[in-house]
Amino acid sequence: MVAQAVISALISALVGALALSQTEPAPALDPAPARPAALPGQVLAPAAPTPGAPRLDDPGHSLDGGEPPGLYDMGLRQARSAAEARAGDLDGGWTLVDEEGRPLLRLQFFDPGEGRTIEAAFHDLAGDERGGVDSVARAGDALTLSLHFKSGSVQVVLTRRAADLFEGEMTDAAGRRKVRLKAG
Repeated sequence: MVAQAVISALISALVGALALSQTEPAPALDPAPARPAALPGQVLAPAAPTPGAPRLDDPGHSLDGGEPPGLYDMGLRQARSAAEARAGDLDGGWTLVDEEGRPLLRLQFFDPGEGRTIEAAFHDLAGDERGGVDSVARAGDALTLSLHFKSGSVQVVLTRRAADLFEGEMTDAAGRRKVRLKAG
């Protein structure tokens, strides 16, 4: 009687386990062997990576199953290269100097290319003022800048002399003076 009760209980447990295994996937087995515990005072070396497993520092693998991060970075580099290829010739840093070559203003132009609006910012190297250039107008080799300082407005009218050089005049509250705009 006891043996029959034990056999009945074992059969019930097996049927229950069989039913459970058909409704839930089996847990995945860890392919990496278990590491032995460190003894007191002992330091274990880091475990060797599992072959084929994605690594946190590998840009070619996505850890969440999405697009690998290397493709995103590549897309950003391509977009930047395309924008730089379209950029106009004023794009970048320029320095406005007086007749003696003393720096007056540092200008940073954003020139998105032909037919698009040029934007610029300035840093007054003598008075330490900074701000946006109110307007930038280019027509052929002529370039006109309008800036606003605390002391008043400044107008700069220039003509291109070389790919990296403009010459002309700056007019401000102190009067009119000759200036050059040099790339770099």
